Amino acid sequence: EFHLWGSRNDDLEHPDRMVFDLDPDEGLDFEIVKRAAFDIKALLESAEQPQLRDLAQVVCRQAQLIDESYAPIYNTWALIDVARGDITAAAAKLERAVMLDPECYEAWMNFGQITLSQRAYADAARAFGRARELQPQSYDAAIGHGVALRGLMRTEEAERSYRAAAALDDGRAEAFFDLAVLYHEHRDGSAEQLRQALDFYGEFVRRARGEAHYAETMQETLRWCRDAPPARRGARHRASCQRGRVQVVVETLVLLGQVDAQR
Repeated sequence: EFHLWGSRNDDLEHPDRMVFDLDPDEGLDFEIVKRAAFDIKALLESAEQPQLRDLAQVVCRQAQLIDESYAPIYNTWALIDVARGDITAAAAKLERAVMLDPECYEAWMNFGQITLSQRAYADAARAFGRARELQPQSYDAAIGHGVALRGLMRTEEAERSYRAAAALDDGRAEAFFDLAVLYHEHRDGSAEQLRQALDFYGEFVRRARGEAHYAETMQETLRWCRDAPPARRGARHRASCQRGRVQVVVETLVLLGQVDAQR
């Protein structure tokens, strides 16, 4: 009986794979063995299983005892913390990972995502900026960097980052949505800026249409409320229908046009 190593020759102490060896009793029916194999497969594929998270934590602790200076351990461990809902612990482990290995792109990206989710924009901008240095062709790093810069109100830099992402992959929709939001909500509110926002929303819709993972953002963008009162700056009201982004921009442009006509 032979068991292949789970490691590569050049890095024996850090395995890339784990093997579950099912060694049943001689009198056990093979159907039970097959059922056990499928049960293990289902457990490993389900991120919601507490048992899987507990097992993964044990593996990370054991790996840390073998080599506490191995950065990928902390990157993986942080993802387990995220699944457990412990964002503070995850952020601490990711900081440890990038301190041990400043060239660990995955850890910088994960650190950026976590800090962005907590609105720690300065840390997120640092993380995504470093990720872009490590992989200049990374679309996701450019998008994350732009969102962090927008949070810091550095809108010109955010726009450059979004446009860089669009140049990397013109077929993806995210950069155009983020550009639209930038011109819609973070510029001076002029008619020219809002028309530019509409153009970017259109580019987003053209690329996102038919893609299931954009469905929620598409609805947020295109929802049109027939009975909603028109948008008025400074006005507050409750409506049964929440107007989509495009409708808000269009109604604001109408109001600006009416003001211009009266003048």
